[in-house]
Amino acid sequence: MKKTDQVNEAEAAWAVTFEQVEDAQLLDMLKATPAQRLALAEELLEFSIKAQGRNSQSKV
Repeated sequence: MKKTDQVNEAEAAWAVTFEQVEDAQLLDMLKATPAQRLALAEELLEFSIKAQGRNSQSKV
């Protein structure tokens, strides 16, 4: 990925880049306790189940 000082119009609307958010989330996960990691995993599982349900409903 190349880094430039120029910002396109789509990026100008956001205060941070996707990569910065992703890096911050990864750092948070590294600092998380096992209980916090489990809670996040449960949230992600619940979200993915709901997303799959919506996808299957839209295909019908």
